[in-house]
Amino acid sequence: MKKNASHGNRLCDALGIIVPVEWDLNGNPSAWAISTYDENLYQIDNATEKGRELGSFLGRKILLSGVLDDSGDKYCKIMVETYVLLEDRQPIR
Repeated sequence: MKKNASHGNRLCDALGIIVPVEWDLNGNPSAWAISTYDENLYQIDNATEKGRELGSFLGRKILLSGVLDDSGDKYCKIMVETYVLLEDRQPIR
């Protein structure tokens, strides 16, 4: 993850796979995160449209940019500003 600011919320880029982190009573994912290749987990803020969109891409490789908020209890949370789905056969840099 590349960090671009030094105080409070930070701009960042993350490369990894979208994974579920919470489920509803019916077993459906209700929250998701990006699991990065340096073994970090950042919960996606699904209060935004782009964050909700990423729930459709569980298990997919992605490169995203957004604002990282590390004030959460369980996981750092990222508010996604942009993302690019990567081809499954595309090598990870």
